Amino acid sequence: MHEEVLEANHPWTAASAQTCAAALTALGRSAEASALLARYGLPLAGRKPS
Repeated sequence: MHEEVLEANHPWTAASAQTCAAALTALGRSAEASALLARYGLPLAGRKPS
């Protein structure tokens, strides 16, 4: 993941986390997807940040 190279607060890291979360959800692993998004403070799919 980009975190190792670019640090956790880089935009590409967030984009990678969102892409990985989408893939996990598609594979039926929504709990892991939610945990990944929470790790980076990203909203759950379909929700806009408040």
